[in-house]
Amino acid sequence: EITIDTLPKLKYIDAVLKETLRLQPTAPAFGLRSKEDEAILPGGYKVHKDERILVLLHQLQRDPKVWDRPEEFLPERMLNGGFENLPPNAWKPFG
Repeated sequence: EITIDTLPKLKYIDAVLKETLRLQPTAPAFGLRSKEDEAILPGGYKVHKDERILVLLHQLQRDPKVWDRPEEFLPERMLNGGFENLPPNAWKPFG
């Protein structure tokens, strides 16, 4: 019998859900607005104050600099500290 108390023990199910949300996030993108007078993003892109930035989650969560074999469904990557050791903002399935 599965109860609310057994859910934390279902580690592989949790990993499957996280990996599913990595590959198929619930939102396609989210937007941000620059707060700095001029910010330089990775790749050398300049963003000025109040300009909007659109982050595509499909791309963010398949970045090969973060994810080994990013196109593959590998729930195991979320186990044994793999999820906890991700870089900040590498996994944002809800935007």
